[in-house]
Amino acid sequence: MAQIFTDKIRMKFNFAQLERIIIAMLGNSHNKVFAGNVLRLFNMFKEESYKNDFESEIRVYIIKKIATAIIEKDLTNRDAILAFLDFSGKYENDAIDVMNNVVKELIDYDLDDSELKELDKKITQQLKFSVLGNDSRDIADLLMDLENENYEDFDDFINTFEGSLSSLAKNLKSAKESIKDSKQDISLASDQFVNVLAAMIEEDRNPSTKIKTGIQYINEAFNGGFEKSRVYLALGLAGGWKSGFLLNSALWSVKHNKFSTRNPKLKPVVVYLTMENSRNETIKRMWSHYFGNDSEMSAYEPADAARMLEEQKIFTPNRPDLPELIIWHRSTKSINTADMNSMLDDLEKEGKECVFLVQDYIKRIRSTVNHKELRFELSIISDEFATIAKEREIPILTAMQLSIWLTVWQHIVDNFLNCGKPLRALTTC
Repeated sequence: MAQIFTDKIRMKFNFAQLERIIIAMLGNSHNKVFAGNVLRLFNMFKEESYKNDFESEIRVYIIKKIATAIIEKDLTNRDAILAFLDFSGKYENDAIDVMNNVVKELIDYDLDDSELKELDKKITQQLKFSVLGNDSRDIADLLMDLENENYEDFDDFINTFEGSLSSLAKNLKSAKESIKDSKQDISLASDQFVNVLAAMIEEDRNPSTKIKTGIQYINEAFNGGFEKSRVYLALGLAGGWKSGFLLNSALWSVKHNKFSTRNPKLKPVVVYLTMENSRNETIKRMWSHYFGNDSEMSAYEPADAARMLEEQKIFTPNRPDLPELIIWHRSTKSINTADMNSMLDDLEKEGKECVFLVQDYIKRIRSTVNHKELRFELSIISDEFATIAKEREIPILTAMQLSIWLTVWQHIVDNFLNCGKPLRALTTC
């Protein structure tokens, strides 16, 4: 068993990916968890898995040097790390050439969040595999001893076995992804805080950070519009124009806003996910929004109807300068929040990035962990919506009947009064 895993612990990055790791460490030098994962992983790799490729061998050498500077020398400033590095010896000239190219690339091009996340994931996955490969040897030997009753004291054997399992669990847990979380970490005694303030001020000055609606009073109430990373819940009675408000909000967002995407290579899109009305019903509602309830789409030829919607900047063929509105229709309870998140991932593969998600409505989608009681199910869904909104940095708008909300709220209040636990709101606003 040991030999099988040892053979598999091989370095699987090409030299271009190795340079990305160098860039990631220098660009996130304050992140010791990431540097620690890199150093642990590259120390585990079998040398013969990269020694036959000189270009990769040089880059592995540089990666270990940088990770060691961050971890052991406690250097968290890029310039300090570059000044500290000493390549004298076998690799000196080649390592300096590589670093000159890497530093130039750092100035011209830094990794975006999606690239960093994917790189972090690959590193942690290989590290976990390596941890399993190394630690499983002891566990395999212990299981063999158990099967053959090869022990003197069973209690001592159990303690040893539990210790091996605990060590494996600890090592796996320590090999966690860290780039995403560390992006939110900042010390107010660090010079980096000035950069954070600059980014915040620039973001606040950017009008695309808040999505304006078509109603001035709503914009004022929301301090300019729907804010990214937040979930908004529209409450209303049955037949109280909840679906109308949701659809109109999607239409208003396309008409009254300019969007920027996190990945500048992707096109901004507003997604309207309807789980109540069909696609055709939704399009007819859009028509009524622009041309009145008395206007019948069937009174026009298809080309004329399309032209009228194009004039409203909703139908936008061959207009890459305008945000795109996408309508998704899924049957009630046919998907859960994870499915919805995967659909957004698929959009990015098509070159599009969701900047505003409107879902009609919260009761018609499932949570990833189904619960028989509606009040708990809705609470889980709202938490999962909040996670998606924060990870994608977009606002999510949904709706629910007021009568259902009152039932849920009454349960929360009763629970608060009966057990004295802190009161927790249903949604993140």
